[in-house]
Amino acid sequence: RFTNRMYTVGQNSNYWAGDLGVTGNLTMQAARIYPTTATDFTITTPGKVTTLPGASDSTPVYSAGGSLTISAAGGINHQGTLEAPQGSITLDGGATGQVFLAEGSKIITAGAVPVAYGIYDGSTWMSQEVLNADGSYTNVGSTVTSAPTNSVTLNGKEVIVNNGAAINVSGGGSIYSALFQSGLAGTLNPLTITSPAPRYVILPDNSVTLPGNAVYLDAAPAYGLKAGVYSLLPAAQFAFVPGALVIQDTGTQLAAGQKALSSQGYQVVAGYKTVTDTSISSQTYEGFTIRSATDVLKEGDFTVKSFTSGNGGNLTLTATSAVMNGTLNAQPLQGYQGGVLTLSAKNITAQNVPAELPDGFAFGQFLSSNNDLDGKLIVDTASVSNGGFGEVALGSKVYDSSSNTYTY
Repeated sequence: RFTNRMYTVGQNSNYWAGDLGVTGNLTMQAARIYPTTATDFTITTPGKVTTLPGASDSTPVYSAGGSLTISAAGGINHQGTLEAPQGSITLDGGATGQVFLAEGSKIITAGAVPVAYGIYDGSTWMSQEVLNADGSYTNVGSTVTSAPTNSVTLNGKEVIVNNGAAINVSGGGSIYSALFQSGLAGTLNPLTITSPAPRYVILPDNSVTLPGNAVYLDAAPAYGLKAGVYSLLPAAQFAFVPGALVIQDTGTQLAAGQKALSSQGYQVVAGYKTVTDTSISSQTYEGFTIRSATDVLKEGDFTVKSFTSGNGGNLTLTATSAVMNGTLNAQPLQGYQGGVLTLSAKNITAQNVPAELPDGFAFGQFLSSNNDLDGKLIVDTASVSNGGFGEVALGSKVYDSSSNTYTY
């Protein structure tokens, strides 16, 4: 996961940034590589960048509106999975580099789940906020007036989207922000209560696993909870996720496998505190109350603002020579608009069969060495057909990555 942070320039100027500069080659291996919510992260190197697949993970990524840019003058060899749900991904090989999407690689900017996004203060919804020392928040981002636009941009002297590579810019997911207001339902925010202990959220499908504090819990079949280790997630951020559970340490010891009821009648199961992916854990079993987040939210009056990312996204490819043989998906949700495919090169050929690459063609081999491929952008129409694009733009333009401009 890549995340940015806020920097202060002078007394009144704040900006968010996340950068990784490398002087040589960079290899990254993970199940998914992605920016966190609203993060703008850039990786830059004069060398090459390689992404490799990790263990398979089909759980959703709870991130939205993030941006990941990889700029590598030595080229980009993408073999793994890059994701920026409801966000954007740019792979830039510059004027001389190659962008190669290998068979089995994935680039995904489609969302799949509702994601907490920014903060709503009753009048304005801002995309980013800063937690102050007194526990309050200060809005410092941009005003949220719609769902983020998702997009993928591929730039380089050569771009190869190989057979079996997949790019998904389809519509899906949503963003939301919730404001608690004291009222008849409750005078205290039920998600920030700290007595007798703080409340946390766990997800029964374990779809979010974060470094840091976690808990082992015995099974609670009534809540669809299997025995296992679960990350302790911030209640304010994850309580609105469908199926979320709220747990709270009762402060009392409980034997392994023992179950009880709290004084309020809530189920209590045995568990112990631990740290994700480490051998660090408490030697003492304690009792933890378990409740559905839906039930807990009834203890407060919440105003929820949300937007659905229903439109298909934008896919832009700019190169001197390119092959588009992979699978593209820009399907919108029902009632929304399809995506936009922009292919930019001097010579574009659309054909009903994949471009024939030399046997064993791999990253580091160049289209320019083949007269049938040099100086052309060849598109397999099967990659585009039924992909959900509402618009396909074909043209000739040169992309300048240093100034982020096009010359026609």
